[in-house]
Amino acid sequence: MKQLLFFLLCISGLLAQSNKVEALPEYTLKAAYVYNFALLTDWPKEKRAGDFVICLPEEHVSNDAFLALREKKIGNQFITMGRPKIKDDFLGCHILFLSKHNQNQNILKHTAKHPILIVTDDEALAQAHIQILEHNERLVFSINLGALQKSNLTLSSRLLQLAKEVTP
Repeated sequence: MKQLLFFLLCISGLLAQSNKVEALPEYTLKAAYVYNFALLTDWPKEKRAGDFVICLPEEHVSNDAFLALREKKIGNQFITMGRPKIKDDFLGCHILFLSKHNQNQNILKHTAKHPILIVTDDEALAQAHIQILEHNERLVFSINLGALQKSNLTLSSRLLQLAKEVTP
């Protein structure tokens, strides 16, 4: 419950500054979403040891916004950033953020059955687990339950309730 309250306060506070998403840098808001998705995901046992790795395969994604997360923890795990280059590197990720600028759509095929939460801001990647999109000048998110089940990941029911859309 504390995590949900923190998530709502974080997002509400950021959006209260202005009605427009542009009030804060785009990826600062998206990094806040990703952090809260991590908190509200039930991770399999094998993903609860070592560092918690958030992967950003694109060089042009604002690293600064996501680097601020390194001061945070998910459970007992410290957050680190990864920049996977080859397909086997992706298997060490907990969360893989694929931006709308990503050119390598084959990543989804390689990671589909692994417990890696795939988050994107690309409307075309409907097979990702969570899509963060702009709607009425605000960021909202949609969840793909079918893709999540294949990855052996479960999201909190509270997170499902906050989603703009949940597809089976």
